[in-house]
Amino acid sequence: MHLFEYSGLTAEIPADIFDSIVAIERMRALDPIRLSEYRSAMPKAEQLMPRSAAEAARYLFGANMAGYAQAMLGMLGAEERLFFDAGLPALHKVVTGEGTEIGDDDLEALSQLGESFRMADDVEVNPLLLVPAAVLDLINIAPFGESTVPTAMALMQGLLATRGFPSLRCIAIEGMIDKEDFEEALAEGSIGWEDGASDPFPFVRCVCEAVLLCERRFDNAYPLDMGRKLDKSTRILNIIKSSREPVSKAEICDIAPDISRRTADSVIAELVDAQLVEKVGSFKDARYAPSGTSLRGSGRRPGQKGWVRIGIEAHRTSFIFRGCARAPLYRVTTYD
Repeated sequence: MHLFEYSGLTAEIPADIFDSIVAIERMRALDPIRLSEYRSAMPKAEQLMPRSAAEAARYLFGANMAGYAQAMLGMLGAEERLFFDAGLPALHKVVTGEGTEIGDDDLEALSQLGESFRMADDVEVNPLLLVPAAVLDLINIAPFGESTVPTAMALMQGLLATRGFPSLRCIAIEGMIDKEDFEEALAEGSIGWEDGASDPFPFVRCVCEAVLLCERRFDNAYPLDMGRKLDKSTRILNIIKSSREPVSKAEICDIAPDISRRTADSVIAELVDAQLVEKVGSFKDARYAPSGTSLRGSGRRPGQKGWVRIGIEAHRTSFIFRGCARAPLYRVTTYD
């Protein structure tokens, strides 16, 4: 018999999960400042997130998630923390468009899950451990059959977002999860579940890695320098430099929705001209990556088009560039 008990999750946390949580908390500590500095940019990101979540859910779950965005929008509008409660069937109907009768055994299991979740939440078990473990239990109870999974994942985003994760109001967890990794973690975490012998940490690990990617993307989209926001030109350069692969203009605007395509066009043209980034691919499929020669300097005099000044301090490198003689200076700072 499975026992719904979450207070013991903090007893023996795998080292890699602990490291992920520390990294997340370190970045999350700056979120209040980030929200204040970029307060005019956040509403647009929050407005677009449910749609991107629905698109990612369609890929993950292989079905048309017609109401996924609507359900996400409703949950993120909540002013208080969400819980596992009697509203779950209504949420499922919005997400999938299906109405399902829940059996007595499943109702009892859901009641136990909800009560145990509240108890663990009251004693402040870290949400990055508590929420994925409880969602895994919901998936294994399967009160809605196979369609429980998309409902559970939508609820997970709402549970975390209403527990102090503003990045998850702007960025969809679903978009940061690899389908094969998700299915593998779900299967591994469900082994022995009915007998109370399951290990939730494979699934917790998958979720923590996805949240860490969300936090990194949030930081890339809305970076801070000495507690102040950066201008859009510097942010675009920062996004290009921090990406593992060349990025398109559309992807840059997707990462930072407050940056318009017109602004991206103008800034990237200046960056290319200044030899700070280079164009990869044809016109329609063009992507942009840091220039292979941008760190060498151009040898031109200050004020000339393409001039690059590089200043190196302890553990910090600042790139200051000028697209033309009359253009303002821009700076991006990266840390080792």
